[in-house]
Amino acid sequence: MEERRSKKIEKADFLSRLNEMAANLEKPMTEEMLIAQGVIFFVAGFETTGSTLSTFCRNLAIYPETQERIFDEIQEVLEATDGKITQVIILTNITYS
Repeated sequence: MEERRSKKIEKADFLSRLNEMAANLEKPMTEEMLIAQGVIFFVAGFETTGSTLSTFCRNLAIYPETQERIFDEIQEVLEATDGKITQVIILTNITYS
């Protein structure tokens, strides 16, 4: 963090946003506070993702008909896009309606 500040290194990442936020506070954040914020951000993101994925998998196991519908829809999109899959394709083509 100190190296980024001293050399004025800016990237489009979490550390740069955290440095930017810290610079705009009335009371400056210590290095330890910045590290703590990064750890909290990482742990909180990991936990919510893990919980969401485990709930999703559980529901697929309990409701096989839903699992089949999702599988069929994914197969249709893969066939329509020659097996290519990107986030844009997922967001625009997989609707599960």
